[in-house]
Amino acid sequence: MLLYRRNVEYHHKYMSILTFGEILYDVYNDEKKIGGAPLNVSSHLVKLGSEVVFISAIGNDELGHESERELDRLLIERRYVKCIDGFETGKAFVKLTDGIPSYSFTTPAAWDEIYLSEEELRTLKETNFDAFYYGTLASRSERSRKTLSLLFKSIKARLFFFDVNLRLSYYSKDIIETGLEKANILKLNDEEEKTILSLFSLDSLETLMKRYSIDLIILTEGKKGTTALTEGKKIHQPANKVKVVDTTGAGDSISAGIMHFLSKGKNIEEALEKASLLADFVVTQKGACPDYPEKLIEMLSIS
Repeated sequence: MLLYRRNVEYHHKYMSILTFGEILYDVYNDEKKIGGAPLNVSSHLVKLGSEVVFISAIGNDELGHESERELDRLLIERRYVKCIDGFETGKAFVKLTDGIPSYSFTTPAAWDEIYLSEEELRTLKETNFDAFYYGTLASRSERSRKTLSLLFKSIKARLFFFDVNLRLSYYSKDIIETGLEKANILKLNDEEEKTILSLFSLDSLETLMKRYSIDLIILTEGKKGTTALTEGKKIHQPANKVKVVDTTGAGDSISAGIMHFLSKGKNIEEALEKASLLADFVVTQKGACPDYPEKLIEMLSIS
């Protein structure tokens, strides 16, 4: 199956994957780890072998400077990651119950102030990307939401990947609909499925797919595995039985795996299988972006 962004002409070689959204620190009882869905996805994409350009914002504080060092360590391009005075680097306070996380967030945070200069927008506009990843959380603020809107008008990408990533009250029907209208791939979990179907008064994801002309929906279902809906068919990939330590970032690894392997020419069945293998590993580790062991690298055929 070939996925493509409709009504876009390409005249140059695709360069990389563009990601947009929050950087924050997941704070556990006695430790902290850099995170945020876009950062987690970017980290996994780099580990898988993709080139990543990340658009975000951090505070001019201790965690912000630590973030810069972490982005360099993770080999994530940060020329579009702004260091902003007057706002602290974001934090998400994580509480784990049987390995399942719940969150509370610092508000406001630097990632509420994501912006790009006109020159930066022109540069991005002149680049063709394999994929553009975005979610809902960074749209909780007007400024970051405006920047995303400008990117929607400028970016040329083969895949527009929308991760709804609903958290607390930081979303609205309008925010979700704006993301749906641009997406040709939608990723959500089973709880977010219930919320969105209710919010839009729809009876199924298939109906949602038709209404917004979405080519592919990725539904993560925890221990049950992951289901892909596309072209009138449903593909289910069960999760392997593993010892779950922390599910934080499991969905992000699915997103990264799907984007990476589709952009490398794999079909959805192959991409889903490999992404699920990655998620099976991630939930056995603490933190969203653990280092990959050699066995996993071999299983994923990462060169």
